[in-house]
Amino acid sequence: MRIGWRAILAIVVAVFAIVSSILYLQLSQPKLEDTLIIYGPRGISGLATAFVREFKNRHPDVNVTFVSYGMGSIEIADKLILEKDSPVADVIMGVPEFYAKTLIDAGVLEPYRPQNISLIPAEEIWDNTGTVIPMDKGYVIITFNSSIIARLGIPPPERLDDLIRPEYRGLVFYQDPTSSGTGLSFLVWVLSVKGVEEGFSFLKQLEQNIKTHPSGWTSSIIALKNGEVAIGPMFNTDVGYEETPSLTSMAVEGFVYREGIALVKNAKHPEIAKKFIEFVLSTEAQNLVAPEGYMYPVNPKASVELLSYAPIPLEKVAFNVEIAGSVEQWLERWRREVKTG
Repeated sequence: MRIGWRAILAIVVAVFAIVSSILYLQLSQPKLEDTLIIYGPRGISGLATAFVREFKNRHPDVNVTFVSYGMGSIEIADKLILEKDSPVADVIMGVPEFYAKTLIDAGVLEPYRPQNISLIPAEEIWDNTGTVIPMDKGYVIITFNSSIIARLGIPPPERLDDLIRPEYRGLVFYQDPTSSGTGLSFLVWVLSVKGVEEGFSFLKQLEQNIKTHPSGWTSSIIALKNGEVAIGPMFNTDVGYEETPSLTSMAVEGFVYREGIALVKNAKHPEIAKKFIEFVLSTEAQNLVAPEGYMYPVNPKASVELLSYAPIPLEKVAFNVEIAGSVEQWLERWRREVKTG
């Protein structure tokens, strides 16, 4: 059967249309880069390493590097600000809710709406500018050594105001907020509840009961293990830690510590950075949050079974956004008025 020239022309046109469509789709889709640099604090190195490992399974040709420089969350955020004119990082993760405004105001982040943002419930999204995407959360609570409390015959602490009770003199600690994320969370907790002026008055009054200000998590665990201190703020997942078997909590009140992830403005590798942010929101990645980060995922489909032992505070104190943007001022004031007196 002979094919007429009209039929041949129709076939040629159809083939041309298909090829053109394929070329258009290829050219219009952003090309994924082969490099990704992620900033974050040292405290989330375990979780970040797990994220990177699983992300590379999806994108084996991408060279992914997590960098903390041994810094805490505020230090690494400030480094990003210093590099504003020529950013090294493509993504920053582990951004505390109470420091997000500082980064946003500094103009170092790019608003971005991940394609799978619907995986995250609206109540978990705390940055209404659409710049810092929720990543995980935890709870800072007042913990105590039950053995020491029982031996002394004193009541266990339940709330912030209990910490200034005279019978607790020399038993209380909280981490140095200038070096510890937990300590800074405690400071923000106090200021969120009491306001800045009343909050600093409380901290100065509390100082009469303070035995020490550990530099971080490890030194806090050592002090608790050795019985040097008995009462102070820790994350709820620290309760039941094998090296401090008597550490417990009434978990009446606690501070909600929330972390986010964000796209760096003028990042050198923005397309693969966006893919990484979307991956972090996925159920696969969020399933790593509890076992690798000892935090709670923000994707409700992710598992938290591993953290079933940890007490959830009955009253959850959220960060007071009305005092956002002043962390550096608070730290300087704490050094001046509280630490040195």
